[in-house]
Amino acid sequence: MQAATIRKAGMAFAFVAGLFAARQQVMTTVLEGASSEARWRVENASRGHLSEQAKLPADPDKPPSNPMSAEQLVQAKTAANGDVLEKEIVKGYNIAFVGIDRPVAATEHRFDDRVQRLVAAFDGPVAITVNASTAAGPSDSPLDILVPTTGRQDSWLATEIALALAHASHGTLTALHVFDPQEDTELLRGRGRRAGMSLLVDIHRLGKRSGVPVKGMTATNVKPETEIRRAVRGGRFNLVVLGTSLRQGEAKFLGPRSSALLRIIHTPVLLIAR
Repeated sequence: MQAATIRKAGMAFAFVAGLFAARQQVMTTVLEGASSEARWRVENASRGHLSEQAKLPADPDKPPSNPMSAEQLVQAKTAANGDVLEKEIVKGYNIAFVGIDRPVAATEHRFDDRVQRLVAAFDGPVAITVNASTAAGPSDSPLDILVPTTGRQDSWLATEIALALAHASHGTLTALHVFDPQEDTELLRGRGRRAGMSLLVDIHRLGKRSGVPVKGMTATNVKPETEIRRAVRGGRFNLVVLGTSLRQGEAKFLGPRSSALLRIIHTPVLLIAR
């Protein structure tokens, strides 16, 4: 497995990408933009932070028999030319991490042009950090993660990544499932609720297997984004991992609910889009 990272948004992004590389023991390529000498120092410090995280064993209790060194796990390349991304992304990466300022357009359902080129060229999932500059506390503190769940494939992928990050940072995971009251009809009564509760049980089981404390939360609302925002406003979580399936038109774009969430949530978000 390989991961690519495209960065410009600082230490919070490098911490998350580095945790993933360390936990999964995956080879990681960092694509960095051309910069002035001052920004070069900042970017190299961030790259070093990613490398430090990559030195950690995937499982502190069961270190891998042949762990890869930070130098083996992390390599850096300069993306000075516009076509470097397209040339690099065809090399067999399984996931791409993106850390740039304002990756999502403020008033539209589309991405920054650089991210737009990436999602157009890359068939795998793209993990995009949003609000990384608002991260509070030390960058290496445990992650208390909120992951909204739906049972769909994009939600499961987000949950798996959230569990990996929680495990690597010695953090916790809270899974939030929002029931749709419109599905609580006489014909479907109880069926959707049983499916939702079964989903939370499965996530709790995965957390126990991974050594991650998992808490389940439920709410009922026709607008899930309202309940997600309410949970985030409690102030307990320092990362939201949000899975979403991109819509397909002339270009791939975010659905209205994902766009609305990203506009109203100010906590750091890791958007898992594909």
